[in-house]
Amino acid sequence: MLKLATLFGRKADPAKSETNSAGSSEQGFQETRLQPKRRWTVGRRLAFSVGDGYVQMAAARHLAGRCEVIDVSRVAMLSEMEPVESRADHVSMTVAEYVSRFGGSSPEIDLVVTGREAAFRCFLMPILKKGALESAIQFEAGKQIPFPLDDCIFDYRRTFRILDNQRSRYRVALHAAMARMIKEQLEPFRQKGLVVNRVVNADEAVGYLLERMPNFDESAVYSLVEVSQDRCKIAYYRGTALEFLHTGAVGTAQLGDQPDITRVEYFAENLANELTVSQDYYAGQYAKALPDRVYIYGELAARPELVELLNGKTPFVYAPFPADRLDVFRGRKIGSGALLPLCLPVLAAATARTHLCNLLPRKIRQQQLKRNVDRLSRLSLLLLGITLMTGWAYLRMSVDNTTIMAESLEQQAAETLQSEAYNSHRALLQQIAFDRAYLKKTEAATGYLNYNLKELSLLTSPPVSLYRLEYDPRRDTPGMALYGRVTSSDVPPEVILAQYIEKLKASPFYHDVALVRHSKRKVRNEFLIEFQIEMEGVA
Repeated sequence: MLKLATLFGRKADPAKSETNSAGSSEQGFQETRLQPKRRWTVGRRLAFSVGDGYVQMAAARHLAGRCEVIDVSRVAMLSEMEPVESRADHVSMTVAEYVSRFGGSSPEIDLVVTGREAAFRCFLMPILKKGALESAIQFEAGKQIPFPLDDCIFDYRRTFRILDNQRSRYRVALHAAMARMIKEQLEPFRQKGLVVNRVVNADEAVGYLLERMPNFDESAVYSLVEVSQDRCKIAYYRGTALEFLHTGAVGTAQLGDQPDITRVEYFAENLANELTVSQDYYAGQYAKALPDRVYIYGELAARPELVELLNGKTPFVYAPFPADRLDVFRGRKIGSGALLPLCLPVLAAATARTHLCNLLPRKIRQQQLKRNVDRLSRLSLLLLGITLMTGWAYLRMSVDNTTIMAESLEQQAAETLQSEAYNSHRALLQQIAFDRAYLKKTEAATGYLNYNLKELSLLTSPPVSLYRLEYDPRRDTPGMALYGRVTSSDVPPEVILAQYIEKLKASPFYHDVALVRHSKRKVRNEFLIEFQIEMEGVA
């Protein structure tokens, strides 16, 4: 900006420059979905979730982009009355036994976290390079996340690229969880020597089950509600991308063991109020058509009779999440119908086809990266050794044949050198070389103007156009005057002209490039600058 200001003879104003670069013309709102990277798993992947009195587990087999669920389980944890050490040992034994049964040789293991110590936020960020974007997101996370930034682990993903009035921005999905909770939940795996590959947020993972539903629409909005004992979570997904998450205090504990119609009506009214509040927030932020159907999973989905009682008492249509109709079961029946909605987060993590945000502590991720590099290095050395041994054996076997062929070729070459055809060919090459030397000596020298104009044509491209060129051929070096114009509707024409002048200065064919005159005016919806540049050409 300082060069630009000096060039045009006025002081640079960063704020005005940024405003001008955005453009002033009205354009339609455009939104482009940014697909996450594909996660390629060969073998088995296990997912675990520890919390709310249960250990949820799921195992899936992945091969060539296909996925098939092997098992889904849910085991009750020991009572909170038991010592902490006993409960931790029980979780470790449960996890180790499940890995032994369904893990195979070297499974990938995902840990799914959820609850009050996990958070999700969605916000807009400017288009920046990776390093600058990460710094900006870290600053924004300090304002968005409800935990101290130093006490939590977060990761992000860009979900949409938005163009609004010529201004491009990213919509960023930020997932975070308390480091203490993640460390506690990783401890049972550490005790058994199990390597956890990723720590993922349950709410993000569940969204990627939607694409496995029949008649999935990537542009539609899906509403999912998880109702547990003491709370409910209402999530809105556009396609598979989580966009809004609302947590309420409505839980199945309000219904009791045998709920009467009064409790059901009270529960339905409270849940409908939470849904209405969340829909108002979501509609205010995204202005999208909201679905009438609400998919239920968690504790409430395990009691279908209550779901039936809720329908008709509110304007919403409640339905258990159709987990048994997902394409990952391949027609097989895994577990009971009531089990799958309870274990939806681990089922989603075990079958996810994309890279989810990873909340694994950085130190552990670096250790895993080092182990992976070491493993790949050893494998590469082994393959290299096998390749070298095979190549050496092949060369050893073919050396005799190569010697015989070489001797035959030498004999043929000696015969060719003594042949009449070779002598004729050699005489012809000598004549061609003589003719080329004669043509080079008689070739007219190219003047400096030819090189100057050719370089000028290469450097000048739209939106810069030249309509007049003056030069003085009587001087030792050509003095040139260029007359042209710059037209632009989005990028400020001053920036384009400054870049053009920098190109001329950087060219070895010109020196003493100077902007003599310029004038700017607006033509229809565009800005136009007419300019005059004087410079010396290099002969």
